Amino acid sequence: MKTKICILWLLFGVVNLGFAQNAQEIVEGLKKDLKANPDAKKTASIYSDLTWYYSEISVDSALHYGGKALFESKKLNDSTLMAQVYSDIGAVYFIKGDFVNSKLNYLSAYKIRKLRNDNRGLAKIDNNLANIYEKTNQYKAAMASFIEALSYFESIKDVKNIGIIKGNIGLIHLKLKNYRDWE
Repeated sequence: MKTKICILWLLFGVVNLGFAQNAQEIVEGLKKDLKANPDAKKTASIYSDLTWYYSEISVDSALHYGGKALFESKKLNDSTLMAQVYSDIGAVYFIKGDFVNSKLNYLSAYKIRKLRNDNRGLAKIDNNLANIYEKTNQYKAAMASFIEALSYFESIKDVKNIGIIKGNIGLIHLKLKNYRDWE
């Protein structure tokens, strides 16, 4: 049994290393793109991408570029990019374990996406907020957010997200001790 566990951890480490190397290559490419002095919109987009990919390598660098992306997207008054940047920053704070700032950024993205009628973006944020609620033992709020996200993904028949969210809902049922007698 110990051998199987060690092999699983080894495989997980190799897979994780592969993602980190891939992210590092992408970061290097994005930094190279920045040196080409792109226009303001492209610069803001590159900063946003750096926020996302640095989250796998360095949380501090991800937050640094997130701040730059947010500044540039506000300067451009690009609400679509602003919502994405807030969402990316929310993800970085989640990785960091700072659930307060993660939630604040997700809620900022939510407001923008609500104004833009971006239902897919709203459902993704509902799912992300549910994960925060689960991590902070707010299981009823997590359940409500997961169900909200599930409703959207079922409406568009997104099988992948439906499966993930139903699995998360099952986990919340366990944590709430919502056991049913299936006789």
